[in-house]
Amino acid sequence: MAIFRRSDPALFRSPIRFCPFTLESILEDQDFVLRIRSLIGSHFNHLGREWVLHEVLADEGVLVLSDPSNKAIIQENLFGEPSRKGPETVLIPLFGKVPDTLSEELLELLANKVGTDITH
Repeated sequence: MAIFRRSDPALFRSPIRFCPFTLESILEDQDFVLRIRSLIGSHFNHLGREWVLHEVLADEGVLVLSDPSNKAIIQENLFGEPSRKGPETVLIPLFGKVPDTLSEELLELLANKVGTDITH
């Protein structure tokens, strides 16, 4: 299990297993947010399907994945009423249930980037 200090440049080169940051410190660390945002448009395998990273909602602590196919579904508004057609989306939490950790879903997603061969 790797532990990184905030100033450690290895944070963005090594697989992240533990992140000793608070939500506030990560949101204030623009390098982390920019690094995650640089993956927008990348394709990932998740739940047995291919998805594209559509947006990083840093203030809410989630990534938005969307279906890259042309299939449209009826999307609901905040009240659960049908409002428009659009691609299916999935939200992935950035942070784990244990304080100062990244979510297992995020770690799994990053490990399953399409077109990445991690065999060293």
